[in-house]
Amino acid sequence: MVRCKSNTRFFSIKKPVILTQTDTTVGFVSQNHAKLACIKERSISKPFIVVFDTLSHSQLYTLRHSQLDWESNLDPRVKPEDDEKVKPEDDDRSHSQLDTLRHSQLDWESRPFIPRIPQNQKNLVRRAKKTTFIVKNRAFRIDGTQKNSQVLRDLSWHYSTSANENSKKFDRDFCEHKADIIVEDKNGLRELSSSRLLKINNTKIKALR
Repeated sequence: MVRCKSNTRFFSIKKPVILTQTDTTVGFVSQNHAKLACIKERSISKPFIVVFDTLSHSQLYTLRHSQLDWESNLDPRVKPEDDEKVKPEDDDRSHSQLDTLRHSQLDWESRPFIPRIPQNQKNLVRRAKKTTFIVKNRAFRIDGTQKNSQVLRDLSWHYSTSANENSKKFDRDFCEHKADIIVEDKNGLRELSSSRLLKINNTKIKALR
């Protein structure tokens, strides 16, 4: 079952906060980092766990590949600080380049970059269930479970956090008030155990939880 606060704006919500039962526990999921930070009353600079539906999708968001992809689309002659230095004769072309730059930069900054997964740990990451991995202080998880809603299936990645006020237990009234969309099946929304937490690098695996 999918519920939205207002049917008229269901499809117009940009990057909604979804309350749902995740692969581990009841949680808020969204592609909007700022909305989740506001709900959890935490610093915008503090990262959330990034969840991908497949390992291959996670590799599209490695720091190396994503930044190179972003930089390759930029004209090196045009920089953000050049906005006030546009020459009249180049006005149309330069403004077009600047608009492209701004759009690319906003997209780049909003994407969930993670470090490259160590090659010898990829099988572990691919096969692990309900396990969050930390690579160079960036946390991510692969959740290949079947989703019970098209709203969730449309997300190849999302930020995830437990559905509660900061340092408190699950409160359904609070969570429903904060969520834009509620996705719930016949089993309801339940607070269960958090994911296992492993810190990995090329040579070591350290269990943190």
